Amino acid sequence: MNHLDITLWPVDHMEMPFAVPNSHLVRYENSISGTIAQIELTVDSRIPKSASVEILKTLNKWPSPTLNSLSKIPGFGPESNLFDPQFVLRVFPQLELETTKDLADFIYQYGILNLKSYPNMNKYIPSISQEVVHNESISYRDIIVGKKKYGSIISMETNTALAILRDLKAMAKHVIAYSNGDPEWHPWEEAGYAFSGKDYALRESRWMLQKRLTQGLGMMSLTPIFDFNDNPEAEQDITKAKTGLYQAACLQIFKAYKTNKPIQKCSHEFCGLFFTTATGYGSTRKHKESGLKYCSMRCAKNASQLAHRRRKQQGGK
Repeated sequence: MNHLDITLWPVDHMEMPFAVPNSHLVRYENSISGTIAQIELTVDSRIPKSASVEILKTLNKWPSPTLNSLSKIPGFGPESNLFDPQFVLRVFPQLELETTKDLADFIYQYGILNLKSYPNMNKYIPSISQEVVHNESISYRDIIVGKKKYGSIISMETNTALAILRDLKAMAKHVIAYSNGDPEWHPWEEAGYAFSGKDYALRESRWMLQKRLTQGLGMMSLTPIFDFNDNPEAEQDITKAKTGLYQAACLQIFKAYKTNKPIQKCSHEFCGLFFTTATGYGSTRKHKESGLKYCSMRCAKNASQLAHRRRKQQGGK
């Protein structure tokens, strides 16, 4: 297997801006063996008291964080966040989730994980083994009181959500390794997978990447968002499509693999984020396609200012 063969998503669709839906609430049990719930609510001040009591009872099936009244729910933010074009390179290689709260905070910050199920990898590739076997099912249910719907809940075991993010981290680091000619199977070994043998590690790691990307892209469902504006150019800039976090991340990972532009770490010593030549900076003055050192204009400026201060301290110009 000399290259990854995925043809189900045309490359010319990849430049469209994506938005990822937010959860109004993320609630959880304080245990890795417990469950985590991503909750969408449609309630207001006119909700009957009896309905409020029932909804609160449903939400408190997940005890954290403490919630004594619907009025204590934080004000709802935007329904969705515009997805950073470099999200998988900026976020996943450095991602460390140590507690259930870390997981909940991640989902609340970046968007919902709305898969229908998440099969264990050895179901796809029996020759590999995995350190942790997770529950594959993901539950969807509506919050209904009487005959009225007040929201919906996506719930899964915490170890399932952690497996999803663990694999996305491995996929992002796989593409970085591929770009730099490093062993592509190492990120999967870091994620707790073992291959059938050294001679098969490359092939099996590429199969793993293919299976996860096929799952994400195969269930990708796009909802168009039009923010109509009197200015036709502005309308073009802000028209986007909405999809889930896992699906959008898979599309970015596939694009990075397909285009195979160099991926490197930002040279600013206090940054270290990965970036591609699509968004790099070689100096503080302009965006470039070669001679790249920094992931952003901010890092380019900060590095230049730091170097200038050090030269002054050493008595130079």
